[in-house]
Amino acid sequence: MPRRVVNFAGRGNGSPKCVLCGLLSCLLVAILAGCDTGKPKPPAAQTAASSPATVATSATAQADPLLDGWDRPAATLVLSGEQHGYVEPCGCSETQSGGLARRHDLFKQLRAKGWNPVGFDLGGTLKRTRRQSELKFRFTRNALDEMGYDAIGLGKEEIVLGPDALFAAYSESTNEGGDYRDGFDLPFVSANVLIYGTREIGTPQTHITQVLPGASGTDADTVTVGVTSVLGESYASSYQGDPSSLQIQPPSEALPPVLEAMQNADIKVLLAHAKPEESLALAQTFPQFDVVVTAGGAEDPDPRPETVTHGDGSTSLLLRVSQKGKYVGVVGAYPAADGGYELKYELVDLDKNRFQTSPEMVAWMQTYQDQLKDEQLVEAMQPIAHPRGTGYVGAKACGECHTTAYNIWKTSRHAKAFDSLAHGREGTEDWWVNRQFDAECLACHVTGWEPQEVERFEGGYVNVDQTPHLVGNQCENCHGPGQAHTELEAALLAGGEFTDAHREQRQAVTLNKATAAADVCTKCHDLDNSPHFNFETYWPKVKHSGVN
Repeated sequence: MPRRVVNFAGRGNGSPKCVLCGLLSCLLVAILAGCDTGKPKPPAAQTAASSPATVATSATAQADPLLDGWDRPAATLVLSGEQHGYVEPCGCSETQSGGLARRHDLFKQLRAKGWNPVGFDLGGTLKRTRRQSELKFRFTRNALDEMGYDAIGLGKEEIVLGPDALFAAYSESTNEGGDYRDGFDLPFVSANVLIYGTREIGTPQTHITQVLPGASGTDADTVTVGVTSVLGESYASSYQGDPSSLQIQPPSEALPPVLEAMQNADIKVLLAHAKPEESLALAQTFPQFDVVVTAGGAEDPDPRPETVTHGDGSTSLLLRVSQKGKYVGVVGAYPAADGGYELKYELVDLDKNRFQTSPEMVAWMQTYQDQLKDEQLVEAMQPIAHPRGTGYVGAKACGECHTTAYNIWKTSRHAKAFDSLAHGREGTEDWWVNRQFDAECLACHVTGWEPQEVERFEGGYVNVDQTPHLVGNQCENCHGPGQAHTELEAALLAGGEFTDAHREQRQAVTLNKATAAADVCTKCHDLDNSPHFNFETYWPKVKHSGVN
């Protein structure tokens, strides 16, 4: 086969946007060891028979046409990675990019063009390693499987789950039987990560090859795509477990036999979960790869690929496909005169104007949220001690003395924060799924949690039955737990003497505007959840002062 010359022919989509996203607070589904191994079925109300092809979202601004000017490729590759747990348009602003539901709509739109997209993910799907992360991991694999992904690499976030969890995920899927288009079996792929010291257990596979129908859809012009993955040496130290259970070989040693095994592939792809400079070195060392997808780099990357030119004049594309699921890369392969393929590339912004909410992904979200509720993960969380060391009393108790402040709070959106988890924001009512059992949502919508680390403080909100007085984002999230303060003030009103303890607690719950702006509000109104937050704009909506 002639050595192909790979050319960049994609137009990109301009300079990268800075649409800083985070989590809409909520995330998704994945069961590992010890749980039901059957593939969850989408709720009946969300099946294809009873739902439209997509769920409409508001779209008022004009957006660039999708893959404008592209003819139908012989093969269409959708490339993603470093989702970091962000499975929805992250944050509370619908203008933010990303989300599995929009990504699924991208696949639908490509298929509507008559194309045959196949997806590959370089890993980095998670952010934490707790039970909810395991559930989210399973959801993500199910979601990618349903979209049309054929492989997912093992990144540093996956390996920290440990070999047992990874093998449990593999065992769960293979026990379902059938092809993974019918069951759940999105394979792990890694050339240099070895579990339990053997490949005989079936996972991860060193590589996969897929024979795709070409532009005509006939056997005469099929395209064979070979895909492998490596975990870079720059990230190998992320695994701190038993080295005999999970071994990481240097990529330079692992890749030659894998390249030999997929030498007949028309297009070879390396999913390099490594820092950009290491991925560039791999692209230069192994010119056989037509496409190298790298981890690391900017959250909103340059949409233009880096072209790596080799000694024989051939080229490879080094791609950065963004973090947090905000963008995906699309590669189109077109037959070249020399018998190889020329490649077009575009970094696609998963914005609200071009992409709608897939009902299939809404159904998976419902399954995930049901699982969080059924497992009672919030109740099972081990609480942490607050630095102040006192309990929570709720806004109503605060309002017995601070009546003016309490009445201002009652009319604010902070007071309705918990309800918003059930109903969503305006325009999402038709497809919103209740998030009131999701710790990653509750952390900013109830009282007594550490938002950034999603940890429940001792005495903080548990559920509506046990802690109904802590529903909503209340006084104590800003002023700190008030049990000691209220008890001391009650004793004073009952005729007790004013002591140093009263003075200390009054000082402890006092919060000045400067501290609120610098250290408090941004715990929830951060760049992920409130990218356009401006303290001076929002402060008048909740402004209160004094003791009344």
